[in-house]
Amino acid sequence: MPACVVLLAGWLISGATAGWFWREAEQVDRLRFGAAVTNLLEHLDSRTERYAEQLERLADYVADQEKMSTGVWEELVSRIGPVANLPGFVELAYATNAALPPRAEVEAKRLGPLELFRPYPIQLKLGPQWRNGLSVAASDTESWLVQPEAKPRWWRVLNGRMCSTRRRSIATQDGHRISTVGLLVPVFTGDLTDFAELIPVSHQEELRGYRCRGVVIGTLGWDAFLKTALPSGTDQVAFDAFVGVEDGSPLTEDAWLGHDGLQVPPPLMAGFAPRFRHLQGWPFYRTRWQLVFHSTPAFERQSNRYRAWVALGVGTVLSALMAGLLGVQILGRRRQEAVSARLQEALQALESARSERERLNHDLHDGAIQSLYALQLGLSRATDQAQPTQPALAVRLADCRRNLTGIIGELRGYILRHEAGPGPAGDLPGVLMALIERLRGTTETELHAGLSAAAAGRLTGEQAVHLANLTREALSNALRHAHASRIVVTLRDEPPLVTLEIADDGDGFDPSAPPRTGVGLTSMAARAREAGGELQVHSTVGGGTQVRVSVRPPQT
Repeated sequence: MPACVVLLAGWLISGATAGWFWREAEQVDRLRFGAAVTNLLEHLDSRTERYAEQLERLADYVADQEKMSTGVWEELVSRIGPVANLPGFVELAYATNAALPPRAEVEAKRLGPLELFRPYPIQLKLGPQWRNGLSVAASDTESWLVQPEAKPRWWRVLNGRMCSTRRRSIATQDGHRISTVGLLVPVFTGDLTDFAELIPVSHQEELRGYRCRGVVIGTLGWDAFLKTALPSGTDQVAFDAFVGVEDGSPLTEDAWLGHDGLQVPPPLMAGFAPRFRHLQGWPFYRTRWQLVFHSTPAFERQSNRYRAWVALGVGTVLSALMAGLLGVQILGRRRQEAVSARLQEALQALESARSERERLNHDLHDGAIQSLYALQLGLSRATDQAQPTQPALAVRLADCRRNLTGIIGELRGYILRHEAGPGPAGDLPGVLMALIERLRGTTETELHAGLSAAAAGRLTGEQAVHLANLTREALSNALRHAHASRIVVTLRDEPPLVTLEIADDGDGFDPSAPPRTGVGLTSMAARAREAGGELQVHSTVGGGTQVRVSVRPPQT
């Protein structure tokens, strides 16, 4: 259950974090798109102003000339350097007004009734041309000049003199068509200002038409212009231009400055649904344009909002890992609790067995052994009473008493072995005395003992068991092999050690000689090491043997 809670909480936190990241990234992308649109508009404005300034400069050059010839035109065009400075122009031309009336005719109209001023039809005739690598025929430009879209009433504009035309499609030398826009700058006679001062304002519009010498034409190739007008790194936001479209009017293919090779404007294509789209009205020299900005796949690749899915995935994986680790920890803890419970049950069973063993030891010591002591005392008295009158019976009773003494020693050894452990030793002196008493009834060798209760009290039960067994082994070896007349067993306290010594006055042996067949000394050395001491054997041939073990009791 806790693991499920952790996993659910992790999912909720990861989802909330991913949602917040998505909203923030969306806002950042919106600001990024707006900044890119603003940057593009600034570059378009500054670049088109440069083209307009150079074209008006060319018109000023033309206005200073009395007559226009091909040589003069080429010289004037070279001054503005269109190839290097204005590569977006595919054509520069000058069209003269073939219907320009003489000054005297205009003067007569000025002096006569004002109703004589009527809109004056201008007749443009194409003169010298400059083409930027395109085969634009003169007939093409001449036919275009008489079309309605190229004949706005530009000469009637009082403020400023440049205007732009609608879209013009030009066929190149290879038959490919490109979209262009015409920029027109009228050139007036020098006496226009003089006449304007004498003509009422209401008729000055007609006067401009009467005094127009011609028009400087700049044909702007849209794709060529964009290549030089836009800054580098603008692949994230694109736009399409529609010429002559008022605000709120529908966009049409006829008004679209199409890209090379495209037949349908992307904004009018079926399924065109960019993530960001912005429609911007743009005034371009008395013609209203509509610019449609939209984000591109490159813009989407730079977006950070998809990292929200990465955050969600990472959060989900981390939550799953944390939940898994918590589950493993809970499972391990449950298993540990189960093992601890089984260990506790085993400890309780062991404690119960130990308690039962201690109770049995106490029962044997306080019950059976005390009863046997009483029986031993009775046998001793019976032996003493039977000795004067029935010696044979006394001998039999003495043998029974000795056997009973051995049985008591065996019981004491059993109790001592079961009391062995890290705690204090049992009755080691009693066990050793019982062993010596039993052996006295089976040999003529004198057995003596000097056993210190204080020394025995410092030993652990395990050390006491090892020393008791080592004493039994040493006495057995001495009685069987040494032919000794006297054996002395000593247990004494030599702080910080406790020393057990078994000495006899038997035949002895040479310790440097090869070992005899048997495992007596080996067994005693092993018991000495297990008791925490070291076995030392001193013997000479004919001089008896001393077996000594010194052990270090635990600190109390």
